[in-house]
Amino acid sequence: MSTRHRLLFSWLWCNANCFGFCFSLLFFCHMLCLVRNMNIL
Repeated sequence: MSTRHRLLFSWLWCNANCFGFCFSLLFFCHMLCLVRNMNIL
């Protein structure tokens, strides 16, 4: 039971880290695009 619990926790933690990384990357790309558009205008 303990091992299964630990496995589930590590899987959730990995998913949360991946989501956070993807979200920050997406946000950075979005801001870069906005800055580029503002510079063009």
